[in-house]
Amino acid sequence: MPIIFLLSIPCQSTTAIVIVSSNGIVIAMDSKQAIAKVSNGKIEQIGDREGKKALIIKGRFAISSINHESFSLRAGTLALDYNFSTWTRDIERSLPDDVSFDVFVGVVQAELRKVARQIEPFVNIGVVDHYPPWNMLDAFAYYPIVGYEDGSPRLTVLDFYVDWESNTIRGPYQSVVEPSQTPINSVSPNNRIYFFGVYESAVEISVRDSYAYKRAMARCPKALQDLISNRSLTLDESAALSAVLVSIEEETNPDVVNG
Repeated sequence: MPIIFLLSIPCQSTTAIVIVSSNGIVIAMDSKQAIAKVSNGKIEQIGDREGKKALIIKGRFAISSINHESFSLRAGTLALDYNFSTWTRDIERSLPDDVSFDVFVGVVQAELRKVARQIEPFVNIGVVDHYPPWNMLDAFAYYPIVGYEDGSPRLTVLDFYVDWESNTIRGPYQSVVEPSQTPINSVSPNNRIYFFGVYESAVEISVRDSYAYKRAMARCPKALQDLISNRSLTLDESAALSAVLVSIEEETNPDVVNG
């Protein structure tokens, strides 16, 4: 029998942009969720829908989901249903209002470990597709989490992987991006931009002859000029620029990225 998934395909078909400046943090994501049919180990996209891939937690933190936001797995007596929004809201209700960033991340990681262990039997029997087939370590899902702790911006990524050599799940692992590591995609000391998922075009925003630069200059020149001039972006500028970057990926990858 075919198995119906709600997920983002192909792998990394979500665009997420995080901008950290001295005025705050902005995260922008596309809203496309693919509906796919899985039969005989093959994934076929049969439609798409709008869906939430980022949520505000306790009015203080934001968590986002990349790759599989919603899915149903069935095989014999085994069944697993997962929805990012429902799962995250259940976690939020279990937390005190004054929960710290690190405690929140720790709780999410513990809950992800439970999900990963539930997925593993489906990997073992071949229900979860090996995509792409040459990747022996495949990121099943990852979760950028942003917020503040003691006045410092924080960005942590949780992820877990399918190990196709052993048909097991590895992780979830935690990668601390802000504030302890130098960002790979840093544009200036005052403004740090991080790209997740699909960012084939948006990442070239600082290249003056690139499509991303030209589109951003046409649509939000003030924000881009401040970025180039190493002036800290306001929250409004960060929001405008991040939205433009997501839309650029939608324009250049319309099959997998939505506005």
